[in-house]
Amino acid sequence: MADRRSSPSSLLGLTLVAVGALLGVVVGEVLFRRIAEPRPPLVEAEDGIAWFQTSDPTTLILGSSHARAFLPLAATLTAEGEVGTAAHHERVAVISLEYGTVTSYRWLVEHRLLPFLDAPRGGARPALARAILVTDWWDACGRMHGPAATNLPARACGRWPTSWPTSPSTA
Repeated sequence: MADRRSSPSSLLGLTLVAVGALLGVVVGEVLFRRIAEPRPPLVEAEDGIAWFQTSDPTTLILGSSHARAFLPLAATLTAEGEVGTAAHHERVAVISLEYGTVTSYRWLVEHRLLPFLDAPRGGARPALARAILVTDWWDACGRMHGPAATNLPARACGRWPTSWPTSPSTA
């Protein structure tokens, strides 16, 4: 039978491999951070509401987590441009409501945004001219109202279902 005790040379080899692997990971991380842009911060609904209340935006973009895709557009439009250009006067606020549905959007508008918009401003009107609701079918339909057959936009070019699925709560 072979002796299963570890020899000092095998422990040294194992230590060198572990140190080499750790060094490779650290060096790789440093190099990749220099090459790739860092991940943007995760903007939550509270961040968007705060921006909405402090910036007096001309455009509001409200949506679920996928509304975060509009943040670079908002930054580009909000950036100060030459006087007389469209970018010069545009202020865009993006509110990304995680797991947003039509019901939660409505609550947010009624309880967080409208009171701010309706607050007295000494005669000044809010600058808000446009609101864009970025939504998908599941934001409106959800499980309560049935499976994907209720995805009306996807069915607009094809055959309509002959019967609508019943809700599990009414079955």
